Amino acid sequence: MSTATAARAPAPLRALAHDLRWAIVRLLAGGDMRVREVVAATGQAPNLITYHLAQLRAAGLVWVRRSTADGRDSYYALDLDAIDAAMQEVSRESIQDSRVIARMTPPHGRPPERVGCCSSAPATAHDRRWLRAGSATSADHA
Repeated sequence: MSTATAARAPAPLRALAHDLRWAIVRLLAGGDMRVREVVAATGQAPNLITYHLAQLRAAGLVWVRRSTADGRDSYYALDLDAIDAAMQEVSRESIQDSRVIARMTPPHGRPPERVGCCSSAPATAHDRRWLRAGSATSADHA
């Protein structure tokens, strides 16, 4: 798919693509946590954790509530409904993308006439035999 036609990844997926945010989400899957607990669990600086929690909130994946005891502590929790909706959106888009790719695949199933990602030279007879042999071998093992 060309970059001109490629769709941008959904915001929740972009938010989860960062390693630290993914680690935070995995921690929050175990239950509500305060910032200092996330800091202790990850070993990262408090300002970095706060930044990434804000990114997760902006993507709608995390919500925050104040402590009912004294209102001083903030607890972060996963918004499971939002995560479910995001996963369904990703699934729908993946299905649509696979249909587009299927329409772009040649119906004859033959290998392309050009090989190599960086070569504009036509495939040689040897290249075509090698490609056919590889596709026949993989078809035999399927």
